This record gives sequence, C-alpha cells and structure tokens, in this order.
Amino acid sequence: MKKNESFNIQSKLFDQVRTALGPEESLGYVLSDLLSLSTDAVYRRLRNNTPMTIYEVEKVCAHFNISFDALFEKDRRKI
Repeated sequence: MKKNESFNIQSKLFDQVRTALGPEESLGYVLSDLLSLSTDAVYRRLRNNTPMTIYEVEKVCAHFNISFDALFEKDRRKI
C-alpha cells in the first residue's frame, strides 16, 4: 500500500468519526482520550503527518462502529 493510500484511508476514517461526534465534542480530545495519546500526537495524525497504527484504527472503528472493511473498498468502476 502506498503512503498516499494509507493517508486517504486515515482521512476517510476521521471523516466518519467527525459525523458521529456531537457539535460540542472535539475530535482531537475525543481521540486523545480513546487512544491514550497526547492531543499533539492526535493532531499529527489528523494532519496526516503521522500514520495511525493498525491497532489505533481498530480501536477507533470498534468504538464508533465503523466498518474496517469499508475503509479499504475501492471504486468498483475501476476494477
């Protein structure tokens, strides 16, 4: 998997988490608490400066009930 593809998947995950959060909730603080990371470490992931680990992705998917498989689906027209 290319670096751009992994960051695209990471961005898709964050987009889905944003839609699950309420307006009063901060994505950075919620993920910081969930992943036991500093807010600085979370914001590096949000800016795609640092890739998430597979364990972090799994934890976020499980917590927000996001399909891990759906993050990796390709556009069926390109197949």
